[in-house]
Amino acid sequence: MLENIISLVKDKVGDMIGKEADIPEEKKGEAVQATTASLIDGLKDYATPENITSFASLLGTGGAHSEDSSAIRQSNITQGLQSNVISSLTSKVGLDKGSASKIALLVVPAVIALFSHKANDRSDSGFNISSIVNAFKGASGRSASSGGGESIMEKVGSFFGK
Repeated sequence: MLENIISLVKDKVGDMIGKEADIPEEKKGEAVQATTASLIDGLKDYATPENITSFASLLGTGGAHSEDSSAIRQSNITQGLQSNVISSLTSKVGLDKGSASKIALLVVPAVIALFSHKANDRSDSGFNISSIVNAFKGASGRSASSGGGESIMEKVGSFFGK
């Protein structure tokens, strides 16, 4: 499941950043990787049993939210993820704060809306709020060096050939 989540995020982020004219071509690959890693790491922090109510509300347990939904745009989770993405893009990729903010404001709600649609798709019973929380919970504390398998960040890196 974690691999599916990472792949969904990477594909969505790649599509959106690929179309972004403000990012130099030579930095787009780095921007996709930094954004994906930041989102996955941030979602790991929010997808916890303690946050299940907020997370469920954000994903729209009564029906899918669009990326323009005020429930998504005004969520503390969304705002926290946007802050993480901005920080990652400025520090790791070297983008200016304006460009990084523009990407975060576009990408984060789109990724959350994608999860919302997947979680509310009755034909995809394998992708729901519980499976998302369990995917992150199962990988968050492990590391290859402790013999517990790959950490989330190691899995993200493997999607980029690192």
